[in-house]
Amino acid sequence: MPYSRVVLAIILAVGFIVAGGRWAVAALPGEHLLQERQLCEAQDLLHETVTTLEALGKEFSERPEKLDDPAWVQSALTHMALADEMARDALYASLEHSWEPEVFNTYVRFFINPHPEGEADLGYLQRLDREHYALLKRILTESEALGARGWPTLSAFDTLASYQAFVLARRGYPTDRDWQESTLIPRLKRLAETGEIPAAAVAWLTANSPEDLAAAVEGLGAAGAPWSKLVEQAEHASQLLSALRKTADADILPPLTHERCGPEAIMVEAPPDAANATRAENATRQ
Repeated sequence: MPYSRVVLAIILAVGFIVAGGRWAVAALPGEHLLQERQLCEAQDLLHETVTTLEALGKEFSERPEKLDDPAWVQSALTHMALADEMARDALYASLEHSWEPEVFNTYVRFFINPHPEGEADLGYLQRLDREHYALLKRILTESEALGARGWPTLSAFDTLASYQAFVLARRGYPTDRDWQESTLIPRLKRLAETGEIPAAAVAWLTANSPEDLAAAVEGLGAAGAPWSKLVEQAEHASQLLSALRKTADADILPPLTHERCGPEAIMVEAPPDAANATRAENATRQ
């Protein structure tokens, strides 16, 4: 085989290379060019998300910590809840794209590593959840601003504080189950009895079966804002799990970073509409 053909065969076999924190294009067939374009799109989305969250984190970290000050506790809950929502919105944005399975899996893996080998191997969202929960637990166990009830009640905080604390507590349940079941959940049940939080929220946290979870979600929908937002979160999580099951056999590409990919120099025609449905639409049809 002539040397030029050998070189061409190697280039086509390799497909693409990773260089300088961004995806670099090799001489590829059209389908690989499409994958390259999607990877660049995904990495730019990560850049926008992480840059914004880092700026928010820096701004909050520059405020003096005042654990016993209700105003500081309120600002901490608001900051963590906003960062939590933004990060999850970015994760669920993958459902609104028609990315190839390998790109979809690699993007999700940036946020969540299902099999981390250690702290350093956690996904971005997993690390964020742990950081937030560590501060929340300090607030719930140490802050005198919460009083004897150990919770941001309606009498001392705004109407969002209780919801924000609950959402952040739910993020920590898998890693701190013993403390929550022995201390926090009984506390939440007492709060539900006095109307501080909906009983459906506690039921959602402690659901042990799909039937229990479905009943709790229905109750949250009836509870109104902001608690009804948990229904939307549950729907997005279900759609994401469904999409991941469908792409379980797809490869995981080299990790994406949150560095800007840069302007795209290659224009790729979009696939036909029938093949361009988003993952959220596909999950809904199942």
